[in-house]
Amino acid sequence: MTDQQQQTTTTTTQQQQAAPWYGEIPAERADLRTWIDGKGYASAQTALEAHMNAEKLLGVPADQIVRMPKPDDAAAWDGVWAKLGRPEKPEDYGLPVPDGDDGEFAKVAAGVFHKAGVPKGMAGQIASAINEHVAGAMKARSDALQAEAAQALDALKQEWGADYSKREELSRRAFREYGQKAGLGESDVTALESAIGTSKMLKLFAALGESMGEHAFAGGDPGSQSFAMTPAQARTKLDEARQARIENKISERDYLALMDKFGPIAAKAA
Repeated sequence: MTDQQQQTTTTTTQQQQAAPWYGEIPAERADLRTWIDGKGYASAQTALEAHMNAEKLLGVPADQIVRMPKPDDAAAWDGVWAKLGRPEKPEDYGLPVPDGDDGEFAKVAAGVFHKAGVPKGMAGQIASAINEHVAGAMKARSDALQAEAAQALDALKQEWGADYSKREELSRRAFREYGQKAGLGESDVTALESAIGTSKMLKLFAALGESMGEHAFAGGDPGSQSFAMTPAQARTKLDEARQARIENKISERDYLALMDKFGPIAAKAA
């Protein structure tokens, strides 16, 4: 080897020692230069092979790896939730809203999901499951109430017997007559019937009608009472009147008036 060739080789070796293969990394990335230097990679190929082997070991690319932050590092956790699929804002969840719903539940749920870091797809599944459960529970409750009301109404029909149709009409007439005086309308009777059931509603206004009727038609024609009384009820009234007369709580005149009033009704049982 000539002196010139030896000098060239020496110069090249010195340059390689002075400027490693990663020498083009900018000065402002001193941290990266220090990290690579500490790894001792002899060449770019060696570094790339090491990176490839590490990725194979992990099984996924680096951008798919989630590093768990410390519990109190809120900013770092925001990054984790974003990688896992949490939308930027609660409104971006687009949760399903059932027909007739005002959307308030979906709004509140979206805020809770976002704060908890729930991914968008998972949040939709949870909301749909809740909506389905609530709808099913409401239907089951409605069906149970309807069945209970039907049983109660059947019992009332048996209790009132042949007078059912008449007493039902008179009961509803009582609501219209006295309800109007209280400022109530047809929608109110519908709401009341839905709340307590048809049977209880009819009994309520039948009792009201009979009570008001007794007061309004005292001493008059018993057949003109606005609200029908069953023979059994009339007999009870007669028994009460007899006992009151025995105990001298009412006069003979009042006793005879009650006998005239309830006697014909009680006689219908025959």
